Amino acid sequence: TKLSRLNLDHNRIEFIEQDVFRDLHELEEIYLQNNRLGKLRVNYFAGLDKLKLLMLHSNEIDFIEPGAFKGLFMISELVLSNNRLELISGEYFLGLENVKTLVLRNNFIKIIEREAFLSLLCIIIIMDVNKIRYVKERAFSDNHFVLNIDLNNQEIVHIDSLAFSNMNALVSLS
Repeated sequence: TKLSRLNLDHNRIEFIEQDVFRDLHELEEIYLQNNRLGKLRVNYFAGLDKLKLLMLHSNEIDFIEPGAFKGLFMISELVLSNNRLELISGEYFLGLENVKTLVLRNNFIKIIEREAFLSLLCIIIIMDVNKIRYVKERAFSDNHFVLNIDLNNQEIVHIDSLAFSNMNALVSLS
């Protein structure tokens, strides 16, 4: 099929069967926002090697299985805002090496784990309006491509040493 854009927003989708998109090789954009997705599992997005945009905001996502985004080499924008994520782990983003914009705005994120963003070549990370209390050591470290990180409107009480070390391109941290 030559389908390049799939819009399933504003439905009641709670679950995606593994490999459901596998034969949609030309797909470049998926809009799944405003549904009821709770978990992102491995192989939900398998075979989508041309996917550039994945809109998953305004769901009920509280868990991302490590490798859920494996094989999505072309993704440039991933939007996970307005979900129920509480923790950010580097394992969440395996396979998203080329994402340019990552939006995690308005979740329930409390902790950013060590090396949470290490595998990303992100330019912009938007995480405002969360409940972040702790930014662990090396949470953002060694990411040489991030220009902008937005951490406004949090509950930060502690930032470990070296949380932002070796971020040579960082221009704005707010």
